[in-house]
Amino acid sequence: MSLDKPRKLIDVLLRRTKKGEIDWQESLGNDTYQVSFKDNSLQLSVGPTKLQGADGLAYTVSVLNSEGDVADRFTDEDLDKDEFGSIGREWYDRLQELHGLARRWARGADKVLDEILREVDDDDDIPF
Repeated sequence: MSLDKPRKLIDVLLRRTKKGEIDWQESLGNDTYQVSFKDNSLQLSVGPTKLQGADGLAYTVSVLNSEGDVADRFTDEDLDKDEFGSIGREWYDRLQELHGLARRWARGADKVLDEILREVDDDDDIPF
């Protein structure tokens, strides 16, 4: 299976999420975020790695068709494998960043931070 399309998809999602153009929502799964498009959806989740002897987390992307069925699924581990079977961290790092941005968007982190800042940032009260 060629991983060119999944890699391109992650790059586009990361770029557009950074610009605030992707409307991530919390999904039913724990630590899972979802974005819906016209006919299809995508879920991004994190869980224990499945690599034998490895300790840590893995990010999983599930591509859902219009019926809600999983049409494709891949992990950072799949994306990080090179042609010799070695595993790097480039895609792990990208998916980790995307997952964090998706969580912040879905939970309204910027709005909450703005509200807190309005309450605590009282520059008007500085006696000069």
